[in-house]
Order: sequence, then structure tokens, then C-alpha cells
Amino acid sequence: MERFSYLFLFLLIGGTALGAQPAFQQNADAERLYDFASREAQYLSLSKLTAAEVEYGSFGRVRRLQGQTGLIVAGANQLKSGDPATIILDKLSPMLLARKEDALSVRRVAPLRNGERYIFTDQSIGGIPVIGGGVNVKVSRADEIVAVSTLFVPGLDTSRSPALSCESAAEYLERALIAENLAARSSVC
Repeated sequence: MERFSYLFLFLLIGGTALGAQPAFQQNADAERLYDFASREAQYLSLSKLTAAEVEYGSFGRVRRLQGQTGLIVAGANQLKSGDPATIILDKLSPMLLARKEDALSVRRVAPLRNGERYIFTDQSIGGIPVIGGGVNVKVSRADEIVAVSTLFVPGLDTSRSPALSCESAAEYLERALIAENLAARSSVC
């Protein structure tokens, strides 16, 4: 039984260490979507969180942080539904690869009995809501972020002046669909 306990402890510790350390995101998708400076800023900000586990999702985006982060969000206990969550985004911005067009607003605050609270936020890019995008944080009594769960989608190009008109895009799409034998005609606009 004691040997089983040590094996379990070893697996638990080993499993926690795997993937827990920050890594500079170099996969092809991350390199294609985010410039070197953004990925470096992400890595450096995560490297400072020595007591927190980090989990990445696709494209090199942070999906989860857990543990002591040292990130204090003074005033987080004042947030209520509908408020901008700027104080949260400011603390997490480099980790999330956020850009100036990105914003968070509080959807809901759920206080816990021990003084901690969950803050659920929704994301927008350039004022346009991101369906399913947002950041959820657990804040300690001392206003420290101790857990982050995120489906944050950093804004890439939020230009409201597209390079192609709707008609040009429809023509391009139609040619591509016909070339691939997927359609004879399209009706986009």
C-alpha cells in the first residue's frame, strides 16, 4: 500500500510538472498569427508566475492558469455585471496576446463563502462581441488572481475598411468553389 502511495504521489507531482512551465510559442500557427514580440512578451509575463501552472490551447494561446500568480487586481471586488473589466485585462494582456482593440466586460460576479469570487467576462474586439470569447478568473480575498480559464481570441485585424468589396469577395469565392468542383455558382452578397 505504501508503494502505491509513493507511485501515486510521483505520478501526481510528475503530471503537475508536465506542461506546467511556460514555453515560448514557436509552432507554425502561433508564428503565423502572432509576431515575435507578442509571443516573447507572453513568455516573459508567464515566466514570472513561478508558482502557477500554465496550460496552452491551439495557436499558442493560454487557456488556463492555476495557482499563486502574484497578479493583484485591486478593485476587483467592486466589479459588477456590465462593468468594463479593464483591470483584469490589463494584468493578463501580454499572457493573452491581447491587442489594444480587445476588451472585456463583466458578465457575472459569483462571491464564494471564503471571500474569494469568480468573475466571468465576455470579450469584444473593436466593440464587436466575440461569440464564446471571454476570460473567467477566480480572485482571492487579497485580490490576487489565483485561477484563469479563458477562451480569449486576440484581435488580429479589426480593420473596418476591408481590402475587398463584398462583390469582389463573392467573385473570388465563386471562382474558388468552381475550381474545386464544390459549386457551380455562389450567392454571397
